[in-house]
Amino acid sequence: MSSSTLMQLSAFIQYAVQIYIWIIIVRVLLTWVNPNPNTTFMVILGKITDPALNFAQRHFPLRLGGLDLSPIVLIILLSLGGSVISKGILLKAQNMPMS
Repeated sequence: MSSSTLMQLSAFIQYAVQIYIWIIIVRVLLTWVNPNPNTTFMVILGKITDPALNFAQRHFPLRLGGLDLSPIVLIILLSLGGSVISKGILLKAQNMPMS
């Protein structure tokens, strides 16, 4: 892979993580409104976010009163993980010879 391809991959990972974080935020905010879970939008949103949210609730069961804080931990972990992977790819790209 060329260094420019690695740089594009790094940017793609950063964007993908940010989009997923926003999808999680939308899902969490919608739980406060209690929409109909049988709508197509909510079913798709659930399929996209439920695996990650269930993982966070199992491994980071943080509750403050009735408020579940595990999505916040998930967002922090996704952000850190995306940054680490992206920076690693950028470091690899910088150490490659220009072609």
